[in-house]
Amino acid sequence: MSASRISVGLGGALRLIAALALSLLAGTALAQENVIESITANQQGSNVIVKVSLKNPPAALPIGFSITNPARIALDFGTTVNGTGKNVLEINQGDLHSVNVVQAGQRSRLVFNLRRALNYATAIDGKAIIVTIEGSGGVATAVNAVG
Repeated sequence: MSASRISVGLGGALRLIAALALSLLAGTALAQENVIESITANQQGSNVIVKVSLKNPPAALPIGFSITNPARIALDFGTTVNGTGKNVLEINQGDLHSVNVVQAGQRSRLVFNLRRALNYATAIDGKAIIVTIEGSGGVATAVNAVG
């Protein structure tokens, strides 16, 4: 009789471990992968406003940096995948030529290919990241805001 108690005890323990593992995986999924659903742009005066629409509201602004030669802005989105179905989006608005979407694992990087080095700012607007590329020129610097 004690042998059957041990096997039932082990079976119960294995079920408990499996249930805990599944709940941890579900919790990780909820902690949360986001999806870039679309990228649109329009020109407002000398500025180009880029809207990066996401599946869920972003927890934080993407980390960004810029380079001057060639003129580019890069934004890194952690735990975010490319859901646009495209790797290159031709924009051709103002000084913004195109946007590359590069995914590595669960991270995505947007690379804004510019005609010249420009300042930019990022902000959160609901389920979107708004990138304002300032067409007035100057050395590229970042300004971030959460709103």
